[in-house]
Amino acid sequence: MKKLIASAILLTLIANSALADSISENSKNFAGPAIAIGLSSVGTNSTFKSRSTTQNSDYSYGDNQFIGVVNASYLKDINEKWLIGGGATYDLNPLKTKGNHFYNNTVGSFNTTIKSNKHFSIYAQPTFALSESTALFFKAAYHQTRISVKDDFNYVINGYTKTLHGIGLGAGAMIFLNKDIFTKIEIEFVDYSKVNIHDNLTANSVGYKLSTTSGTVSVGYRF
Repeated sequence: MKKLIASAILLTLIANSALADSISENSKNFAGPAIAIGLSSVGTNSTFKSRSTTQNSDYSYGDNQFIGVVNASYLKDINEKWLIGGGATYDLNPLKTKGNHFYNNTVGSFNTTIKSNKHFSIYAQPTFALSESTALFFKAAYHQTRISVKDDFNYVINGYTKTLHGIGLGAGAMIFLNKDIFTKIEIEFVDYSKVNIHDNLTANSVGYKLSTTSGTVSVGYRF
């Protein structure tokens, strides 16, 4: 009985030692520079708020589309389980939101197109290694994009270009398919600051607010 207990204790110590050795190497498997290219499904919510002495008008447009994204990153292991790092992303094609809005009885309805161009982000990414090939991560990011607004009549809100600044929060998983190639799955919500767009018809300011929710799948290479 004593031999059995001693053997069990020995096996437990050996197993714990082997697990500790495995865990101690887990974070190192994700460390280093990497580049990835992915496809994002982006849902947009554009809100306009118009205030004047004769009319108040609030309206929102929602849309969804796919965009290509390139992502460069770097992770540094800080212990056997955790890594810290960050990176930058850049959209490969513009994001467009379209909607129809009834303005008033004189103007009637008009279509508006909001185009988001030259979007990029810079992010910090704490990462937790679950195993030798799988890790979970969280993201906090700064986003910047340029929007242009056009409508059917070319005179209500038209031709304006504004730079938007936003904060993004996200989470996801990284899975290595072999030593260097990995796939990344993530979701992120971005909230942009409000800007004012000039209403050419009433000479009033129209408040504009943009938020996005995206899901991204990418494939990358670690150097």
